[in-house]
Amino acid sequence: MEDPLLTIIVLAITWQWGDWRHWKDYYSTILFWALGNFIYLYLTINKPLWKFTTIVPSSLADMLMSLDII
Repeated sequence: MEDPLLTIIVLAITWQWGDWRHWKDYYSTILFWALGNFIYLYLTINKPLWKFTTIVPSSLADMLMSLDII
């Protein structure tokens, strides 16, 4: 299991110093990243480069992370 303290620290830093008012400026970059991740998932369906250990199936976890839900 990953270190939850690191996750909490990163979330706190993001919440404090993130540019939340100008999220629309970064929206195209977020979409580009998600599209790239979906292309990666499609191309490496049989031989993924890495797998996440989660409580949900790994393919579902990859899709949720692409949609920034997790």
